[in-house]
Amino acid sequence: MPRAIGLAARSKTGPLSASEREVVQAYPHPVVVVSSGFRVPSYDGRAVLGGELRDAAAILSTLGDPDRVRSLIGKSKAFVRSTGTGPRPIEDAWSQLYGRLWNLNRGESKGYRLEFQHERPGKPWPIEEMLFPQLTPVPIDVRRLGPRRNRIGAAALVDMHTGDGLRDWDGYTRTVVQLLQHQGWSMSSLSNPGEGDIHISGPHGSLDIGTRRLLRERPASYIYKAVLDRDIGAIRSILATENASPKAILTSLFTRGELPATVRDLSYFSTERGTIWGLFASQIRRFVRTIRFRTLSQYFGLLVQAAVHHDDVHTDIQDVLEVMHATEFEGKQGIVCSGLKYEAEFTIVDLLFTSREHSRRFRLRIGNDGVAILPPEHSALSS
Repeated sequence: MPRAIGLAARSKTGPLSASEREVVQAYPHPVVVVSSGFRVPSYDGRAVLGGELRDAAAILSTLGDPDRVRSLIGKSKAFVRSTGTGPRPIEDAWSQLYGRLWNLNRGESKGYRLEFQHERPGKPWPIEEMLFPQLTPVPIDVRRLGPRRNRIGAAALVDMHTGDGLRDWDGYTRTVVQLLQHQGWSMSSLSNPGEGDIHISGPHGSLDIGTRRLLRERPASYIYKAVLDRDIGAIRSILATENASPKAILTSLFTRGELPATVRDLSYFSTERGTIWGLFASQIRRFVRTIRFRTLSQYFGLLVQAAVHHDDVHTDIQDVLEVMHATEFEGKQGIVCSGLKYEAEFTIVDLLFTSREHSRRFRLRIGNDGVAILPPEHSALSS
């Protein structure tokens, strides 16, 4: 009788609940647990196999010998994978994976890095060795993955157990320090690693970085008008955290004057782009082609207002400003990012504004000195 291997799909992305752990432990065969293994199409609500579950099956099948697969899985493993974007997509994919495992409370778990030997533009940077020194590398033959090979930049199989359940904040701080040092930043001070008091400097200036957990209790509210009044170009304090959603960013700017940033955000933050604007430009990668929601619209509105503050507006966006200040993007009004391009000196962000009456496209150009608003390549859209 064939020796079975189980694939368990979850619709959630956070740590396993107690009941989920009980089910995994009770299963009589090795099992791989895939978060976000199902997706639910809007047309009829039926769950179907998601891309991550298909990728887990495809990758495991390339390993060949069933006994080898079983030995890698042991009793149980969690499977995660990611696809990178931007000028360094493989590094981006591994930094995404770091954030996912941290939020699963498995940032320090043992396991395996599944390495696909992709070509990397520019000078090779084995960021996966820096982010996951505890994971054993396992080469994957991408030719056996067929057309899905270009969808996967990084993947890992990690142990399901979480030890004492406490996060290693000292380890997180060390990861942030190594990541920034590799990109040319100088560390002029480092004290209280648990609180992450790091001072970094480069040719364009210096910044302070903390690695405290953001908003340990229920997130405080923010007053959007007060956030818009803040000169974000004057921010000199960054909070490294894997909880850096648009709402968390706006809340932290309002309550502390700090810009939250993930390891993924910091992975494309070299000294050449070493101002707070360079960090915003890196951060926007996480918000490209996402669905419209209010706090994300408010995040982009913050950058729009920064250009207005500095009188660097080169196209008519009066309707955007009226909605932003009058309704703060309630209802069916909002901004989404439809495209992103990194150039030598600037980052170009394509934005789409929609309101009850019409839609409008415009661009942000982010450089080391600030943000400007430019007309789109095409004329404004009408609904």
